[in-house]
Amino acid sequence: MTLFLDTSALVKLLVEEEHSRTVRDAAEASSVLVASHLALVETHATLTRMRRGGRVDADAAERLAAGFEELWVDVAVVPIVDRVVVRAAALARRHGLRGYDAMQLAAALDVRDLPALRFASFDVELDAAAAREGLMLLTR
Repeated sequence: MTLFLDTSALVKLLVEEEHSRTVRDAAEASSVLVASHLALVETHATLTRMRRGGRVDADAAERLAAGFEELWVDVAVVPIVDRVVVRAAALARRHGLRGYDAMQLAAALDVRDLPALRFASFDVELDAAAAREGLMLLTR
């Protein structure tokens, strides 16, 4: 299986949250983890917001960021190139998605031919759009 992880799914590999076990099990069963280059920025932003919001302390935030950097080395990254951006704009219009969600979906669609691709997201609107676009979702 190939697992495309949006930022919400990537964070579940780092932080214990609802559905973390599902994502970890899927990641372990996958031959390839894939993410949009955008997820690099979004994940660091999420971890920083967790620290600022008091969800984790400064030491834990540093450990999580370091763990993410180690994980990121093993992720196949979909670059943000013109065709992905153009597709994202069309997806935003077609499905009423927020900009970064449309970018995540466009990146996943860019690699939709990878073997047994599963799309992992924990955003209801993004999941619905991904399903309408024909992607197989990671079941929860």
